[in-house]
Amino acid sequence: MSVIRHVEGVCSAGFRGSRGACPSRVSSCSGRTGAEHQERFIPLPHEHVVEKNVPDAFINTGLERWLHARGIRHVVIAGVSTNNSVEAAARTAGNLGFSTVVVANACFTLDKADFGGTLRSAEDVHLMALANLHGEYADVRSTDDVLAVNPAATATSPAQARPQTAARPAVQAS
Repeated sequence: MSVIRHVEGVCSAGFRGSRGACPSRVSSCSGRTGAEHQERFIPLPHEHVVEKNVPDAFINTGLERWLHARGIRHVVIAGVSTNNSVEAAARTAGNLGFSTVVVANACFTLDKADFGGTLRSAEDVHLMALANLHGEYADVRSTDDVLAVNPAATATSPAQARPQTAARPAVQAS
């Protein structure tokens, strides 16, 4: 089984989001202070790391080609934020013909004002993003549902794959 457990935001010098900053927030832009992986999430040597500079993991990353070259037609998506990177990647994966699952309780988002200025709770934003995806671009499932279908996935979980005390160097994007 091939595993991509890391998709990292990379801020390119020429890219500016709507607020003039990295669209992935400074905390997730590789190579910047505060963007280091927590020890338990440092990629293992056999894990493929996808570097992206827009919310969608498929845009200009080679991810689609990497998956096709390995005969992978099923993808499972989890991460931050549900209504941005997760939704963008899931829409593209579905449009490209991948069988796509979004793991609802392995994603989260933040409070956000709607277009009319009304503040929506993170839970409302999260649930609406999942509703946008479910049945059209992806199947939305729980972690328990995904693991029940693929019990081998539990053997490659970060907690089982690496000792909690292992010292590892930080991964930096080029």
